[in-house]
Amino acid sequence: MLLTTPLFCGFVEGSLKAGLVQYAYMLYRKHSKWTNMSPITKLIPLPKNPYKTGKSIEGAKLGKETTCGIKLKINIEDNENFFDRILLYRIHYIQAGQIPTVELIVDK
Repeated sequence: MLLTTPLFCGFVEGSLKAGLVQYAYMLYRKHSKWTNMSPITKLIPLPKNPYKTGKSIEGAKLGKETTCGIKLKINIEDNENFFDRILLYRIHYIQAGQIPTVELIVDK
């Protein structure tokens, strides 16, 4: 099964720490088949406050909490194996060039 790249749809209110994030997912059936990992999103920079009015967006200091959350859309085009569960991973870079943290954020 060929998985599509998750689509970044914008910011929502949240509390992610400043830095850059990427997302990927896998599909599976409990106690059965798994897909490979999907392609990873492009890097998404997390601004301090994406809802601030004006033309410029201010960056946040390293490791500080932002008011950002991320809204994604995942298109499942071909589900012939009837996968009924999803694992969603966030790859979070606090600073460019450093090793990121990888976190399982959804398993349902």
